[in-house]
Amino acid sequence: MRAVETFARKGNAENPSGPVEFYLRHGFTVQRDDPEFPLLRLDLAH
Repeated sequence: MRAVETFARKGNAENPSGPVEFYLRHGFTVQRDDPEFPLLRLDLAH
């Protein structure tokens, strides 16, 4: 694997995805912003 991608959630705690802030603190970057479910990515290859 070279990267991990996930959809995170903004705002509503009822959404099943993890919160955006958690992923950003762990090195993920926003690949596609969305008002509810942005796509985040963590590059693994150095």
